[in-house]
Amino acid sequence: MKRTTTALAVSEQDKWVAEIGQEFARVTVLVQQPSLKHEVKMKDFLSWLNRQGRSPAEVVLKQKLERILDKATHART
Repeated sequence: MKRTTTALAVSEQDKWVAEIGQEFARVTVLVQQPSLKHEVKMKDFLSWLNRQGRSPAEVVLKQKLERILDKATHART
């Protein structure tokens, strides 16, 4: 999930990404090393991110992901 969030944060620095609707948009991330493809609906990802973590590890992961997304948001403004 962290790789997906990092890819989203990087892609949000491009102007065209702002035009994508978050509710029904689908994002596909292809990682070259190691080869990995992950697809997630934005609304499902954001819903998961906004829910309370079920374990200490999940809480920490969500905090890290939110920081990555916050950095991307501030970089665009």
